[in-house]
Amino acid sequence: MISRRLFSSFGIFSGLLVTALVFIATPALAESSGGSLRYSVFVEKFENKTDQPRLGDEWATELTSALQESGRFIVVAQEDMQHSAFKEQARATSGVTAQGRKTAQKARMTPAQLLVKGVITDFKQGAAGQESGIGIGGIRLGGGRARTEISATIQMIDATTGTVVVSRRFTGIAQNRAFTLGYAGKDRNGALKAGESDNVHAALEKAIDDVIPWMTGQLSNVPWRGSVLKTEGDKVYINRGSREGVSAGDEFIVGESEHLMDPDTGEELDELVRERARLRVLQVQERTSVCSVISGNPGLVITGMGVRPGREKS
Repeated sequence: MISRRLFSSFGIFSGLLVTALVFIATPALAESSGGSLRYSVFVEKFENKTDQPRLGDEWATELTSALQESGRFIVVAQEDMQHSAFKEQARATSGVTAQGRKTAQKARMTPAQLLVKGVITDFKQGAAGQESGIGIGGIRLGGGRARTEISATIQMIDATTGTVVVSRRFTGIAQNRAFTLGYAGKDRNGALKAGESDNVHAALEKAIDDVIPWMTGQLSNVPWRGSVLKTEGDKVYINRGSREGVSAGDEFIVGESEHLMDPDTGEELDELVRERARLRVLQVQERTSVCSVISGNPGLVITGMGVRPGREKS
């Protein structure tokens, strides 16, 4: 009685065998290959110092998607999509398109508070265990485990100051079953491998799984800022809302902003908010919030004052 495992192995072998026959017969084919305050972030294309093509693009795209899915960041689109947005804005303002409230406007794009830059330094791929297989004529089917290892150094950069907030090296390792199909003929020989592409993607995912909590853990080192939009009696409107992680009940300090400058270099060292009042959020919109004054003098709160968190959010 033939087991299911034998049928499964035979199915895999048959599929690879057909692929090999096509490969041998066709020369052209052979040569082709929430709840926390949020910051806006932009991921640059990673510099790729390995011989694996497009790895820089893939890492940047995967990390951008993972940051968006985490819900902890406001993710600015990658550079190619920003260029598409610029083109649409130019087309809209040229008068070619219909004009209305939903027409793309210039100078409205969200700026990034944090930049993420990476350099892929190492890529290793090879067998992780002894290979076994069977041969029929000039064709041999081998099976084993493939190991892929990808390493990159990642930096978080403050877009305002251009300084590196933090930097760290990450490594993703993936192991998976791999199949090798070798063939030898009168005029040509070679080999096909299956499973390596999936392994590369899995290694990227493992590395990114470590990057997201690391980035989130560094946010306490980055100042979170807001400003007063307007006041109406004891109600204060600020320019931060649910998009930035603000929720009802949050408390903020409001007052004049003082910038501490380095007298030697001229760079900003810190921004202090001299407290004039303390606010509590009553209502939250996507990009704005309505607050009440719970301490201090409402009459001292004016448009343009700085807003900082009154206490750390978990």
